Amino acid sequence: MIYSKYSFRTLILVLFCLIAGETIAQTFRFNTYGIEEGICNRFVYTINQDQKGFLWIGTGTGLCRFDGVKFSFGELNDTLGESIVYTSYKDKQGNLWFGHSNGNISVYNGKNLKVFNAAEYTISPINDIIEDDEGNLFFATQNNGILKLQPGISDELVQFEIPGLLIYSLGFLEENKLLVGTQDGIFTVVLPEESQSPVVFLKIENLPSTKIQCIAKKRDSDLFWVGTQDDGLFRLTPSANATQSFQVKRVGEEYNIGYLNIQSIFEDIDGNLWLGTFGDGVVKLVISPETGEFVSSFIYSVANGLPINNIKYVFQDLEGNIWICTFGDGLANLLSDAFTFYSFNKERPGESIFSLLSDEEGVWLGGERGILKIDKYTGNEILFISDEKGLFGSRISAIYKDASGDFWIGTNSSGIYRMSGSTGRITSFFRSGNSLENSINFITGKNEFIWVATKNGIRIFNLRTGETRHITTFNGLPHNKINHLFIDSKDKVWISSISNTLYYITTEGKSEHGMGTNFYGTKNEFIAVVEDEDGEFWAATNGNGVYRFTSDSVYNYSTEHGLKSGYCYSILADDQNNIWVGHRLGFSKINLAEGRIVTFGSDLEITGDCNYNALIKDLDGEIMFGTSNGIIRYNRKKDRGSLIPPLLSVVSMKFSDQEVEVADAISLPYDQYKLRIDFIGLSYRNPEMVTYQYKLENYDTEWSERSTQQYASYGRIEDGEYTFLLRSFNRDNLTNEQPLAIQIIIKTPFWKTLWFYTLLAIFLVVSVVTIVKVRERNQKKLQVFLEKSLDERTHEVVMQKEEIEFKNREITDSINYAQRIQSSILPPLKKLKDNFPEFFILFQPRDIVSGDFYWFDRIDNERFIIVCADSTGHGVPGAFMSMIGSTLLNDIVNRFEIFTPSRILTTLDQEITEALNQGSEDEEGSNDGMDIIVCEINTKTNLIRFSSAMRPVIFYHKGEQFYIRGNRSSVGGEILEEKIFDDQEYNLEKGDVIYMFSDGYPDQFGGRLGKKFKMARVKTLLDDVQGNSMQEQYDYIKNNFDLWRKNYEQVDDVLFMGIKI
Repeated sequence: MIYSKYSFRTLILVLFCLIAGETIAQTFRFNTYGIEEGICNRFVYTINQDQKGFLWIGTGTGLCRFDGVKFSFGELNDTLGESIVYTSYKDKQGNLWFGHSNGNISVYNGKNLKVFNAAEYTISPINDIIEDDEGNLFFATQNNGILKLQPGISDELVQFEIPGLLIYSLGFLEENKLLVGTQDGIFTVVLPEESQSPVVFLKIENLPSTKIQCIAKKRDSDLFWVGTQDDGLFRLTPSANATQSFQVKRVGEEYNIGYLNIQSIFEDIDGNLWLGTFGDGVVKLVISPETGEFVSSFIYSVANGLPINNIKYVFQDLEGNIWICTFGDGLANLLSDAFTFYSFNKERPGESIFSLLSDEEGVWLGGERGILKIDKYTGNEILFISDEKGLFGSRISAIYKDASGDFWIGTNSSGIYRMSGSTGRITSFFRSGNSLENSINFITGKNEFIWVATKNGIRIFNLRTGETRHITTFNGLPHNKINHLFIDSKDKVWISSISNTLYYITTEGKSEHGMGTNFYGTKNEFIAVVEDEDGEFWAATNGNGVYRFTSDSVYNYSTEHGLKSGYCYSILADDQNNIWVGHRLGFSKINLAEGRIVTFGSDLEITGDCNYNALIKDLDGEIMFGTSNGIIRYNRKKDRGSLIPPLLSVVSMKFSDQEVEVADAISLPYDQYKLRIDFIGLSYRNPEMVTYQYKLENYDTEWSERSTQQYASYGRIEDGEYTFLLRSFNRDNLTNEQPLAIQIIIKTPFWKTLWFYTLLAIFLVVSVVTIVKVRERNQKKLQVFLEKSLDERTHEVVMQKEEIEFKNREITDSINYAQRIQSSILPPLKKLKDNFPEFFILFQPRDIVSGDFYWFDRIDNERFIIVCADSTGHGVPGAFMSMIGSTLLNDIVNRFEIFTPSRILTTLDQEITEALNQGSEDEEGSNDGMDIIVCEINTKTNLIRFSSAMRPVIFYHKGEQFYIRGNRSSVGGEILEEKIFDDQEYNLEKGDVIYMFSDGYPDQFGGRLGKKFKMARVKTLLDDVQGNSMQEQYDYIKNNFDLWRKNYEQVDDVLFMGIKI
């Protein structure tokens, strides 16, 4: 009988696959973990999750622990030995219990794995584990009854034998009363207080006498689900009827699962049941939240993506992920049943889907070979339209249904077809002699207008009047290749083309090139435009990502912001105001509410590219992508997203390479430690996208940058109190409300403790007092000695001071006397005044005597010579040079009767060189000389002739300033083969003024910035005093010098002469 049931069911399944699979294959995506992925055995019996989030997998060779990336099992199985782990259970305290094939029981408390040796009771497999309301645990042994354990009270196992029954499953009813699944149906068992007393058990009628492989209690209910080996699923409900303990009902016959071999039953967080079967994959029974009744079922099998149909157990982790334990193909993880993948026969309608349309009757798919209409819910074929029904042409690139129910079908090379919605008759509606116009990219419409995007502009068909319009670049389009047309909520038709501006036209076509929202930047190829719930526009581009147009701004979303690719092939706004964007090998979802972008691709094992503008939202809000490998359907109602942030835990802590047990608080003796902390955040949905941030308070000032690095290291931490803070983020950006915190205390060394500081303070006080006392004693001795020495030194200093003062007086008297001698040598000013009534001489030596000097004398009745000289140095050395210069000038003019200024300078140069032995080969002579001006004035004709060595002459003729440079050689000092001093002549007039001066005035430092006065200011100064009397000029020039110098020291002797003709 069993054989016939299996044969019939298998035959039905095969026939169904042959019929439905001819055209359509509906698949889901599973991650499979086999031997190559690291699992310890391909036969997987059970799975559970500990408090830290690690998955524990029971296999044919022991336990594996999984963190989403790698499996670890070596140390675990060293403890357990090689034994099959048949079952697992998580108790109310969070401990994980495991039942083994050799009768052993093990428990993991979050830190350590402990084994209970049950050899004295049984060596048969532990098939099931349950817990009562008091926390007592019951273990089903296959051949030796039931074992009981009271954790926290005793580690001793208590055995209750049930003769003649092979036990496979348990269910808790009430105190000491259990449901027991056996090889011969299900029994109620009452356990006695003493293990030696007989066990009372009673078989439940109305259930088949077959092997009961699993019992599961419905959450928050008294009813139980019972899975059998060959009679499917039953529901047991406690009965109010005293004569009947349970009401029994077979479940699932209406879904053709009445006689499945059910290995396990799991209730997910929504109350749906997941049945693991042997030979038929996984059955999901969907329950209605309103009625509590099953409303649909679905089978996951090899036919739709499951690696194998032999299933031992189904489990849902804390994130809501579904894990499937297979018998022979490892562990499988259902990535998301929100995404369903459909692939198609290459002839019906083709493997690649280029256009989609959804209406009340189903989904219309445009492919390479025609149009396929399928049932949205089952995926079954309803209708196929190809050449045989009048649809001649190649690829179906666009499908549109108008208000009357007619279909408009665009092809990539054969123009447009129209199919009657009532009769199904197909006619060729439009075909042009231009092949580009026959290539249709998109069709839409509003009222009586049909809008068609082609590779050669836009075609507008007025169904009421029969009028046809063709809009191209000649009518104002930015480009003739039109990728997409979108009619917005205000009846504007937005054009997606190649342009740096988005264009729109009105639905009536009144304004063919009205400008829309400006895009500032390089030219884009716009693929499509959509409008979201807020009335904002989104444009997908081929290479530059997505643009968002608000009322006053433009925003760009690119790969830098999280977009999967900058090449966008389609775009859509869903009912939740999310923006979906199709790319190559996947798609992106822009979540506006949360301000983040989620991408889908390799995580869903997507191998096809999204086709251009093959993206729709159906009447139920489901989204469908047309790809090069069929279609992808997204059901938002099934997409739970991430329920929790990554489960965060610290794996290990090492201080200077020595591992320390992880605890909430760690205290260590003083040292300078290197610290490394390894951690992990468990998120199985996308483990490679978990990121981390950490911070060591009292060491770091800021949180670290988010990264996938799973450790933190610090080169040196010293004494103090630190808190290590850690948080993790999953792909949906969920993170822990409170970061994980570990307090780290590095004890203070003794030399930083209070008692050490106290002893040190006492020691310092005693030391200071002692030092003070000794110092006072020594100070008194020193004071006596110093007073005696001071008297002696004072006497010596007084004597030396008096001697120095005496010598200074002598030197000063000598210099003052020298000054009187120098003054007596200078010619009397009366001689100059007799010839030039208006003149001034500012003569201000730096150090009493001066190196600057002046000389003048009358030669004859008409000529007068005036000399302005600046000798090398100042003070006494300069005074010597000035006296030599004055004496030599007297001799040259009055004795040698040399009157020409240039000859005077030449002769003076020779005389100084000879007088100072300059250039002598026998002994070293001096290098002193002078800068000098010799000016001859004819008092009758007002002709001036002058010759200058290094100094300029400034004169004013008719109020205009003339600046005359001197020759570039000094008198004396330099030993040159030939010095040239030339004469310069100028005819002046009465009232003209001549100025001669040494470098002491322009070289003086002063002013606000402490800089030199410089020649430019001298020129300006002389311009300022023109028109004033010579006495007023003298006062102004002297006062200006004093104001400029202020607190600065006079740097050189100053001689400034002014003579008015």
